[in-house]
Amino acid sequence: MRKTRPPLIPYEREVALRELINEELSEKQRKYAADMAAEFEKVFRDARHHFEELFQAGAESRPSSVADLVSRLQVSGGAFWGFGKVLYRHPSEVPPDEETVRRFVPALSRTSAGALCCPI
Repeated sequence: MRKTRPPLIPYEREVALRELINEELSEKQRKYAADMAAEFEKVFRDARHHFEELFQAGAESRPSSVADLVSRLQVSGGAFWGFGKVLYRHPSEVPPDEETVRRFVPALSRTSAGALCCPI
């Protein structure tokens, strides 16, 4: 008796035939990922000189740990909430206030919140 193979399920079909994901889409995704990585790095690169000025002027001591840094950034009006505003505004195109960001952060997945150094 001859065995017949069941029809391909969608992901098997895509792997075999490459109907949806092709080189053009892959290139667009790689470019988008590189652009997002550059934007992410720019946020921290642009902020560095502000922090360096504080440390050099003696207005602030350098944080002793990541937890110390996060607690300093999470004060009312702190930089943590500014980063959150940027992340919130990017997909929503709505500029949020700090209170909106404070409600938004706990709704993030653990991975996303971890990227913000946010203990939830």
